[in-house]
Amino acid sequence: MTPTHGLGPWCFALPLWGNPVLPCAAGLQAGGLERDFPALMALPGLLTLGTAVRCWEALAAVRQLVASKPAGALGPRLARRCTIQYKRSVLRPILRITDMARVPPELQSGPDAAAQFSALLARVPAAWRVAASATLHAPGGAASAPPAPQATQLQLAPAYDALRVRHLAFIQEAYSGAAPPAEAIHALRAALARLWALVWEPRHKEPLWRLAVNGFTGFGMLAAWAADGRVEKCPCGTQMTAGARVHHFWDCVVAEALRDVMREHANVDITRNQLWLVQAPPGLSQAVWDIVCLAAVAALEYGRQRLYACRDAADRTAEVAVVRRIGVEVIADFWSRLAAFVSLRRPPRRWDLVPNQHPFLASDDVGGVILVGPTADSPPASP
Repeated sequence: MTPTHGLGPWCFALPLWGNPVLPCAAGLQAGGLERDFPALMALPGLLTLGTAVRCWEALAAVRQLVASKPAGALGPRLARRCTIQYKRSVLRPILRITDMARVPPELQSGPDAAAQFSALLARVPAAWRVAASATLHAPGGAASAPPAPQATQLQLAPAYDALRVRHLAFIQEAYSGAAPPAEAIHALRAALARLWALVWEPRHKEPLWRLAVNGFTGFGMLAAWAADGRVEKCPCGTQMTAGARVHHFWDCVVAEALRDVMREHANVDITRNQLWLVQAPPGLSQAVWDIVCLAAVAALEYGRQRLYACRDAADRTAEVAVVRRIGVEVIADFWSRLAAFVSLRRPPRRWDLVPNQHPFLASDDVGGVILVGPTADSPPASP
């Protein structure tokens, strides 16, 4: 985010602490401004840039007194005067602090507080400080600033735009290049929100999120190679001409093995958009399909990792028998994930509407979740 991006009243509500656009002096990897200004972070009520600007402007008289004297020559009398002014103009009216015990020792002196606030604001882009100050003095004052969640949304606008681009590319691939419905992006976001709300370990849900942004390890490198005309071969021995995502999660023989089992079990054809975008095929419950899609994508990611772990170092492919075995492992992993969900005994909302006879998962007589699948014991779900 650049210092001039979307300047406006939202700057007033910009969070000071833990903010990735306000790193500490050692860099973002070391933390945010809270690392360089621990005393200010501990000051009750000081959370946003707008509040910091209010405090700094209210300390104008203190700063003028300090600036009028040579360094170190302020004297105890003027120091006390500055501290009294600090209490009257900042601590009580702005931060609502009447008990000095709540103020960190480093900030109990007016001159020290003025120096700390000046150092803090010097680390904030000047354009943001000006925007926050303008909001403070505009009609309505601080009340005209958007709330922190809205300010955060504005701040993260570039990230949201990038996410939208990736989701649109995902939808295009899901529909095999055909024009997707206009509401597809909204439906995908609603589905992702619904799935994340499921009571299930994140390891079962994360692969679908990564699939939607092409975010698996190595996918970025493979995409760059493909852009240069270099098509990599899957360990199964097939060229990934349609890209790594389409291959590993649809075209690969390992993926085909799982899709065949799912199709035979449900007795319906399953399209790529139905699996990737979590769109229940006709006749299947959406509540069940949500869990089935998560389990299927997670199992396919497990299979992808197994393929690369088992490939030969020389020709970078796996033996045919090994690929077949991994296909069987993926099928077992899929069913074991469904069994793991059943074992939670936490049916999703409105699960009682799921029929008692339903492929993959069904509802029992009291609205619980039961597995409708292979009768043989399945191994534990893969990590």
